[in-house]
Amino acid sequence: VCSSDLYAGQIECRDLHSGNLLWVSPFLSATSIMYAIGFTEDAVYGHDYDTDTVYAFDKDNGAILWRSALESSTFGAYPGALFTCNGDLIVNGSVYNGIFTMRLDKRTGDTIWTNRDIIAIGPSKGLAMGRKNIYRLTGGITIPIILTAIDSETGQSVYSSGPIPGDPDQEYPITIGPDGIIYFWRDGGLLYAFKDNGSSFSQLWSYTPVAAGLFTGDISVSADNSVYVFDDNRVKRINQAGIVTDSSVTFNLSQSSITIGNDSTVYLNTGTEIGRAHV
Repeated sequence: VCSSDLYAGQIECRDLHSGNLLWVSPFLSATSIMYAIGFTEDAVYGHDYDTDTVYAFDKDNGAILWRSALESSTFGAYPGALFTCNGDLIVNGSVYNGIFTMRLDKRTGDTIWTNRDIIAIGPSKGLAMGRKNIYRLTGGITIPIILTAIDSETGQSVYSSGPIPGDPDQEYPITIGPDGIIYFWRDGGLLYAFKDNGSSFSQLWSYTPVAAGLFTGDISVSADNSVYVFDDNRVKRINQAGIVTDSSVTFNLSQSSITIGNDSTVYLNTGTEIGRAHV
């Protein structure tokens, strides 16, 4: 398991069971701000917020395997990295150079392709990987926000939805359920469920939050395709028809997160209670 403390500069790798320190990423500079953004059987991947460089580290000893050729506008582990079927990385590009999405070779860090479809604010974590396509919300302050499918092999944008109402200045995560349905909140708008038809998108349903603009955008989907979201300081369970079927007690939420275990246990971090999680 790999973790990095805010502005600590280096990544630590610890044994998942004992917590023993296995290795620390090499010292880069006194101003380096390194975050872990993902790991596979190939390597541990990190991003230096100081230089916007992506690194691959040897999973056994932390040695540097490569540095990315292009910069990546990534805010720590906030957006993280996606992985293609062969293990290549999908990450944010350098928004300052007009590159918003890119694919990096897992062996060398070389750039395989870049995509220049603008996003509202970079870095953004509104990015998800399907079987073939990458999904993200594109557009900006003066450009309609739409759901876009990007071919993971070519980097070309292949089709998009129509404009989706909401504020144009930031976006929340995109989550894909076991059945391939795409879920996301629009900033200042609704929760949406979309289906990828292979050449276009269909909107299946939308849900209007009770506390508009006050929810946190994290989403998790269980094995039975129930959707768990935050709304009105509660966790709500929504079925495949877009109907709320259950609601938790009230929490004090701020930048909260949620995930679901293999046994369907729901784990919640409120973001306000240090060192405490709810199950």
